[in-house]
Formats: sequence, structure tokens, C-alpha cells
Amino acid sequence: MTCSGSLALPWQFAAFWCVSGYVTGIDRSGLLAQAFLTDTQVNFVNASIRPNEGMVLYNITQNTSGPVTAVTATTLTATGVTWNGGDAYRIAALNASEQSTIQMYLDITAGDIFAALAAMNNCNCTWQSWVPNFLAKINIIEAAAFYECPCGSPRMSDERQEVLLNWATTQLEKLRSGDFAICEGDTSKSYPAYGSIELAHTLWSEAEIIGHYNERLP
Repeated sequence: MTCSGSLALPWQFAAFWCVSGYVTGIDRSGLLAQAFLTDTQVNFVNASIRPNEGMVLYNITQNTSGPVTAVTATTLTATGVTWNGGDAYRIAALNASEQSTIQMYLDITAGDIFAALAAMNNCNCTWQSWVPNFLAKINIIEAAAFYECPCGSPRMSDERQEVLLNWATTQLEKLRSGDFAICEGDTSKSYPAYGSIELAHTLWSEAEIIGHYNERLP
């Protein structure tokens, strides 16, 4: 892999952080080569999917995508995307401005991860299969901790921000010191610390998480 760009995409950021407006499912039309997606189990209007604002609809099965041009409660039309019954899709309710803002956050904070990888010459090898998702998680969490989420989540408290930044800093230190076996064939001293982060979207659960964090302090 090459240490450039970002390690996550805006729709992944939205799926991780945004309270609503991320939808995934399958086309339920039962037809072939349709110009629009049909999913009768979703209300796209209520999910805040809007036409002609730069929201991107992905056909995961066919690996195609395009901007949404028409929306009803159960259908979506996107430029250059056709649908067969059973095709999988995803969409985040991010307009063009929100997508570009999130991408900028991801690009900037990815530099910290690349610097840590470069310290162990892990930029130009073949990464193990779990590495891209783990690095994407660090990228997403660090971006949200440093910058205010633009896609609908409540503004995070200073305490929660500190917890997230501490977690991200710990992972970067482990990358920098070679605790993780990033490249195929390597061995390491440690493993990704997935279990140290709790997420919440309500004041009650956020307070509970902060309390748990304080209890773990030495």
C-alpha cells in the first residue's frame, strides 16, 4: 500500500457517527436493468435523502455509483446507475458540501496514521487483511474528535473528545512502535485494541461512558 490520500470515505464516516440518514439494503423490484432502485422496506424521504444535492447512491453489487436525481418514499434514481432485483445498495444523507468537508477532515488526520506507519517502513508492503478496516477506524475516530461532525450528530462533549483522542493516540503509538503486524508475513507484540471505545448518542449514555472511563484511570 501507499501512504497517501485517506483511509476512509465520507459514507463510512457517516455510517459510524451520524444518528440518521445512512441506509443500506437491496433492490426489491424483482426486475432487471431498472433505471431506479426500489426498496419497499425503507422510506427514503423520512431518511432525509434528497435529490440534486450531491448525495451519492452506490450499487454495491455492480460496483457503480452516481448522484441522486429523484426520490420517492420507496425509490431512488441516480445518474448512471441501473438495478437488478437483489442488488445491494448504500447511501448516506450527505450533500456535496458535507462530503467534501468530511473528506478534508479524513485527509488531514490520515497524515498522523501515515507518519506512524512510515516510522516502521509499513507504507510499501502488502497489508494484512484486517489492516485497512482498523486504520479506517482510527481515521474516522480521529477526524471526528478533532473536527465537529457535519452530518447530524450532537456536538460531542470535551470529555468524550478526550476519550476518543486518547484512544487514537494509543493506536498511533502502537503503530509507530511496531506493536501491530501490519505487513503480510510479519509478527507483532500486540493486537488492535478494539474494545477500549464506547459510543453514545444520548446525554445519559455519554455520561455513563465517561464514568466508566474515569473508573479505569489509575
